[in-house]
Amino acid sequence: MKLYVIIGNSLLILFFILFLSFAAYIPTANAVDWTPMQKLWRGMVEEKRMTTCRLAKRKVVKEQKICLYEGANKTRETIFVDKFEQCPRTLSCVYEPDKDAPSILEMMESLEESLK
Repeated sequence: MKLYVIIGNSLLILFFILFLSFAAYIPTANAVDWTPMQKLWRGMVEEKRMTTCRLAKRKVVKEQKICLYEGANKTRETIFVDKFEQCPRTLSCVYEPDKDAPSILEMMESLEESLK
């Protein structure tokens, strides 16, 4: 056999072995989770319906200022603030119709008990 054929074959075998060794150690692609919009489009999650909640009451319990909001179909939201000036008159909250939540007075009583 001619010398260039032997060198060519050995180089071909060497490159093939190198290719296989690199192919064995290539990390597999890490599967990335779907983005929130992709999950929504695919029907994996439901879009949160929002409603306007209006300021229902302000309360001070042990130096803690609390703003209570109420929206459509008894949707309720509670926010703790440093100053009552930080309580917006309306805010957008997640729509939870007829949730078995306590009334505003019951919420205030439970907050007072928990902060004692």
